[in-house]
Amino acid sequence: VILLILTINNLIQINFGMVKTFAHCLFIFLGLVPFVFYGQNYPVTANLQVINPLSPALEEWSNSFPNKIFYTLTLNDNDEPSYQVRLKITISGNGITLKTREDHTPVAINLNYGQPLLLNDLDLAGYFSLNNLSIQGISPGELLQNGGKLPEGLYTICIEAYDYFRFSEAPVSNQS
Repeated sequence: VILLILTINNLIQINFGMVKTFAHCLFIFLGLVPFVFYGQNYPVTANLQVINPLSPALEEWSNSFPNKIFYTLTLNDNDEPSYQVRLKITISGNGITLKTREDHTPVAINLNYGQPLLLNDLDLAGYFSLNNLSIQGISPGELLQNGGKLPEGLYTICIEAYDYFRFSEAPVSNQS
């Protein structure tokens, strides 16, 4: 019985030693293999700049002077000399989300390869119209009773570009 226990103990030590050696070899091998991670490449690069403070009234976002919202789009795909996009705007905060309606069909935004296109408040006016936004977390009636003003709080604005003819598919730009 003692011999059997000693033999099992030796096997366990040998197996543990082999596992330990294998683990060391694996870590050394993985340390020698270069890992390269790439972010997703989009055909369109987007950049949103907002000059604070913004009024809580959405209507004022589309006609402020001086302009307070700037959105830059650049077509990076050299296989496409020009490309038509439309935008999806999401405004969220305080349990409220306003998002561009799927059935909103604005005029196409034409991008040319390598040429940044700067849009401002006036260019984005149709996107901020309550008629073109789906509203969650607050009733449209409440929003209208409040003069179209969002309740006090912090909100985020996210804009993405989509292929003009494939709005329900994945965006063609980064979130900005």
